[in-house]
Amino acid sequence: MQVKKMKHPNDFSRSYKHLEPTTPILFYEKYHQSLKPHASTFPARIRFFHASPDSPKLDIYVNGRVLIRRHTFQEISETILFSPGLYFIDIYPSDKTWDALISKKVQIYPGEHLLFAAAGMQKKVQLIRYPYDSFVPRQEAKLRFIHLSPDSPPIDIITETGDLFFQDVSFKEATEYIGMTPMTAEFTAKLANEVHSSRLEIVLEPGSIYSLIGTGSSKSEKPIDYLLIADF
Repeated sequence: MQVKKMKHPNDFSRSYKHLEPTTPILFYEKYHQSLKPHASTFPARIRFFHASPDSPKLDIYVNGRVLIRRHTFQEISETILFSPGLYFIDIYPSDKTWDALISKKVQIYPGEHLLFAAAGMQKKVQLIRYPYDSFVPRQEAKLRFIHLSPDSPPIDIITETGDLFFQDVSFKEATEYIGMTPMTAEFTAKLANEVHSSRLEIVLEPGSIYSLIGTGSSKSEKPIDYLLIADF
């Protein structure tokens, strides 16, 4: 069986947007500038991920103003800085602002590092909040698995020696991070019903934290796929 090398979306952006609770999208900042305290607190760092396999491109609005346009399936946004506060997030099919797929009120806390995933089939799509881990020893790496394939059974991630690395992970579930030696590792992702399995090659760099995300559908035109995202 051919080993599949992992896809890496645009996940190493060094630019940041800054978002206020009442005044969306003010400006871009470089990484070193963005870590300065804002209003006596550290901003939260947030990314958005489109994981709904049968949904069209999405427009994401925050507090009534557009933040991201035409967000495509499997696309992850750049990191956006949010000042702590209460936000209203509305997600629409692209260029259709009269029928929101998601409308949600979220509280953002100082210094949070979050992934918001639009997940599920279109009729039941949800906005799911996944906190990131932001600490890793310099010579180690960390990895977790997030199951975002809505019509797939639980998934096991198995090492090349046959050991269970992540076991019985259900839709919407995220595992704990596991510390690892930096390496090129091979895994098999296997559905509980054994109908589908994929062999994956993952490159883990020292001092980095990753999420391996299962996406797609076992029944739609967008098949089950696995993306490796650098969290930090």
